[in-house]
Amino acid sequence: MVLVNHPRANEAQTELFVKNLAQVLRSRGGKFALLCDYRGTKELTPKQRKTLADHLAQNIELYRRCAGCAFVADAAFPKGALTAIFWMATPPYPYRVFPDVESAERWALGSLG
Repeated sequence: MVLVNHPRANEAQTELFVKNLAQVLRSRGGKFALLCDYRGTKELTPKQRKTLADHLAQNIELYRRCAGCAFVADAAFPKGALTAIFWMATPPYPYRVFPDVESAERWALGSLG
Protein backbone atom coordinates (compact mmCIF):
# COMPACT_ATOMS: atom_id res chain seq x y z
CA MET A 1 0.00 0.00 0.00
CA VAL A 2 1.20 3.51 -0.81
CA LEU A 3 0.31 6.29 1.63
CA VAL A 4 -0.10 9.65 -0.11
CA ASN A 5 -0.28 12.86 1.90
CA HIS A 6 -1.51 15.51 -0.49
CA PRO A 7 0.25 18.81 0.12
CA ARG A 8 -1.90 21.62 1.47
CA ALA A 9 0.08 23.70 -0.93
CA ASN A 10 0.26 25.94 -3.92
CA GLU A 11 0.07 24.93 -7.57
CA ALA A 12 3.84 24.58 -8.06
CA GLN A 13 4.07 22.24 -5.07
CA THR A 14 1.18 20.18 -6.45
CA GLU A 15 3.09 19.76 -9.73
CA LEU A 16 6.16 18.56 -7.82
CA PHE A 17 3.94 16.26 -5.76
CA VAL A 18 2.53 14.45 -8.82
CA LYS A 19 5.99 14.15 -10.38
CA ASN A 20 7.33 12.52 -7.21
CA LEU A 21 4.25 10.31 -6.87
CA ALA A 22 4.72 9.00 -10.42
CA GLN A 23 8.35 8.14 -9.65
CA VAL A 24 7.39 6.28 -6.46
CA LEU A 25 4.64 4.31 -8.20
CA ARG A 26 6.90 3.44 -11.17
CA SER A 27 9.50 2.06 -8.77
CA ARG A 28 6.98 -0.43 -7.35
CA GLY A 29 6.26 -3.64 -9.16
CA GLY A 30 2.91 -5.35 -9.26
CA LYS A 31 -0.43 -4.44 -7.82
CA PHE A 32 -0.79 -1.66 -5.24
CA ALA A 33 -3.43 0.23 -3.30
CA LEU A 34 -3.42 3.93 -2.47
CA LEU A 35 -4.44 5.67 0.72
CA CYS A 36 -4.68 9.39 -0.04
CA ASP A 37 -4.90 11.67 2.98
CA TYR A 38 -6.62 14.95 2.14
CA ARG A 39 -7.48 15.96 5.71
CA GLY A 40 -6.93 19.66 6.18
CA THR A 41 -7.25 20.38 2.45
CA LYS A 42 -9.85 23.10 2.14
CA GLU A 43 -9.64 23.73 -1.58
CA LEU A 44 -8.06 22.61 -4.81
CA THR A 45 -7.74 25.35 -7.40
CA PRO A 46 -8.84 24.64 -10.97
CA LYS A 47 -5.15 24.43 -11.93
CA GLN A 48 -4.45 21.92 -9.14
CA ARG A 49 -7.45 19.81 -10.22
CA LYS A 50 -6.19 19.87 -13.81
CA THR A 51 -2.66 18.93 -12.69
CA LEU A 52 -4.04 15.93 -10.78
CA ALA A 53 -6.29 14.89 -13.70
CA ASP A 54 -3.42 15.25 -16.19
CA HIS A 55 -1.20 13.14 -13.93
CA LEU A 56 -3.83 10.39 -13.85
CA ALA A 57 -4.36 10.51 -17.63
CA GLN A 58 -0.63 10.52 -18.42
CA ASN A 59 0.02 7.60 -16.07
CA ILE A 60 -3.10 5.56 -16.82
CA GLU A 61 -1.14 2.36 -17.54
CA LEU A 62 0.58 2.69 -14.18
CA TYR A 63 -2.76 3.19 -12.43
CA ARG A 64 -4.21 0.06 -14.05
CA ARG A 65 -2.14 -1.81 -11.43
CA CYS A 66 -3.96 0.05 -8.64
CA ALA A 67 -6.40 -2.25 -6.84
CA GLY A 68 -8.18 0.65 -5.13
CA CYS A 69 -7.77 4.17 -3.79
CA ALA A 70 -9.08 5.16 -0.37
CA PHE A 71 -9.37 8.89 0.22
CA VAL A 72 -9.39 10.25 3.76
CA ALA A 73 -11.16 13.59 3.89
CA ASP A 74 -12.62 15.72 6.64
CA ALA A 75 -15.67 17.95 6.41
CA ALA A 76 -13.62 20.84 5.02
CA PHE A 77 -12.50 18.90 1.93
CA PRO A 78 -14.40 19.86 -1.23
CA LYS A 79 -15.53 16.39 -2.34
CA GLY A 80 -16.76 17.96 -5.57
CA ALA A 81 -13.08 18.43 -6.44
CA LEU A 82 -12.74 14.64 -6.80
CA THR A 83 -15.77 14.58 -9.07
CA ALA A 84 -14.19 17.31 -11.21
CA ILE A 85 -10.83 15.53 -11.38
CA PHE A 86 -12.40 12.19 -12.25
CA TRP A 87 -14.64 13.83 -14.85
CA MET A 88 -11.47 15.02 -16.63
CA ALA A 89 -9.68 11.67 -16.22
CA THR A 90 -11.59 8.53 -15.26
CA PRO A 91 -9.64 6.36 -12.82
CA PRO A 92 -9.21 2.70 -13.80
CA TYR A 93 -9.60 1.65 -10.16
CA PRO A 94 -12.37 1.66 -7.55
CA TYR A 95 -12.27 4.45 -4.97
CA ARG A 96 -14.08 5.53 -1.83
CA VAL A 97 -13.93 8.49 0.55
CA PHE A 98 -13.58 7.81 4.29
CA PRO A 99 -13.69 10.07 7.36
CA ASP A 100 -10.78 8.32 9.11
CA VAL A 101 -7.49 6.59 8.32
CA GLU A 102 -8.40 3.30 10.00
CA SER A 103 -11.42 2.53 7.83
CA ALA A 104 -9.63 3.80 4.70
CA GLU A 105 -6.64 1.58 5.42
CA ARG A 106 -8.85 -1.46 6.04
CA TRP A 107 -10.67 -0.92 2.72
CA ALA A 108 -7.45 -0.24 0.77
CA LEU A 109 -5.76 -3.36 2.12
CA GLY A 110 -8.90 -5.37 1.39
CA SER A 111 -8.82 -4.19 -2.23
CA LEU A 112 -5.50 -5.99 -2.64
CA GLY A 113 -7.28 -9.29 -2.07
